[in-house]
Amino acid sequence: MLLSKIQKLSLLSISLLVGAIFVAMPLQVMAQTTPPPSDQPQLVKNDCQGDNIRAGAPEGSDDHCGILDYIVLFINVLSGIVGVVIAGSLIFAGIQYSSAGSDPQKVSAAKDRIRNSIIALLFFIFMYGFLNYLVPGGVLT
Repeated sequence: MLLSKIQKLSLLSISLLVGAIFVAMPLQVMAQTTPPPSDQPQLVKNDCQGDNIRAGAPEGSDDHCGILDYIVLFINVLSGIVGVVIAGSLIFAGIQYSSAGSDPQKVSAAKDRIRNSIIALLFFIFMYGFLNYLVPGGVLT
C-alpha cells in the first residue's frame, strides 16, 4: 500500500520529533571524585523503603524513591509526545475537513479523525489521572 505525500511527511515529522526528544533528553550523571573503598557496590541506604515514599522528595530524605523520579519523568515525556500527536491529528483533520469541499467521503473521514482524536485525548486524560493515583506522591507534583 502506497502512502500519500501527507502521510509520509507526517510520519517523517513524528519520527524526527521522537528522535530529537531522545537525543536531547538530559542524562543525570553522578560522578564520584574518589573511588569506593571496597569492591562492594555502593547502595543508597533505605531508598524506596518506608510508608511515606513519594515522587519528588529531596534526595537523602526518608521519603525519597529514585525510581519514582524516573517514572514521573517518563510519564511527563510521554504526555508531551501524546499532546503533540493529538494536536497534530486535530490540525490535520481540520485541514482535511476544510479541503473536503462537497465530497461526503472526505468530510466523513475528517469527522472520524476529529472524533477519534478527541476520544484519544479523553482516554489519555483518564489514564493520566489513574497514573497520578498509582504513583506515590503523584505525577502532578
